[in-house]
Amino acid sequence: MRIGFKLRVLSSGVLSMLLAGCAAILPNFDVPSDMHGAPSTGTIVQRIKCELIDLIRDDVPEPYKHRTVLLALDYEVAMLLSLDVNDTGGLAPSVNLPYSNFAFNIGANLNQSREDTLNINLSYNMRELAHRWDKDRDLSICPAMDTNLAGNLGLKRIVTAALETPDMVENADLSATGGEFGGIVNFTLTRNLNSTGPTWTLTHFVGPGNLASLSRVNTDKLSFGFAVGKNAGKPFKSHEVTPRTNFAGANRVLQQQLLNNLGTQLSGIRNLPRVP
Repeated sequence: MRIGFKLRVLSSGVLSMLLAGCAAILPNFDVPSDMHGAPSTGTIVQRIKCELIDLIRDDVPEPYKHRTVLLALDYEVAMLLSLDVNDTGGLAPSVNLPYSNFAFNIGANLNQSREDTLNINLSYNMRELAHRWDKDRDLSICPAMDTNLAGNLGLKRIVTAALETPDMVENADLSATGGEFGGIVNFTLTRNLNSTGPTWTLTHFVGPGNLASLSRVNTDKLSFGFAVGKNAGKPFKSHEVTPRTNFAGANRVLQQQLLNNLGTQLSGIRNLPRVP
């Protein structure tokens, strides 16, 4: 009994030392970092703007077919950029006394996890973007992909699907929520490292078995809401400055998207099979 107690204390101490540094090491977001390790979202923001400008630019052979609608209805966009990283380390060794007639196992499990989250709110007005692009054509240049959300977000496909929904545009001015739509673009990258079968020694005790399980999960998410702006129906000229807006409609749609997504997650948790 006393031997078992000593082994538990010894193994717990070793496991604690092996994982002690986990909380002190900052996990990396799935975006580039500057020389000081701070995450940079510059290319993601560039990508968002270039895809939105692609919807309203008119210097290409075939401008986007719903360009006129987006500008005439003064569409505004509210977005939430969420970056999440979760690092988890675990040890589950099996310790055995190396005697043929006397052996027992001690199951010791130690897990440590750290999660960091960065949320950034963004808002754009399609008329204002057209005005800015009229002054700086480089805004329509999409950046090189250096992270998931800096790649093709597919905003044009989502906007097209929404605006081509029957009665969507026709009823835009019939209610306070007419013409509104939203969506979520989500990328999840999971990295796992598992070590099986190592042999480790504590003084006279040898223990084969699983030593480490390490994982990092990066979740990059862009949630957004589109809504008709307060200047809908008013004349628009790209060389004129667009009056500022509070993005109330777009923010309302964004909040609804976030609530719907949360409800879906909670429903999934409730539907998990119960362990008998």
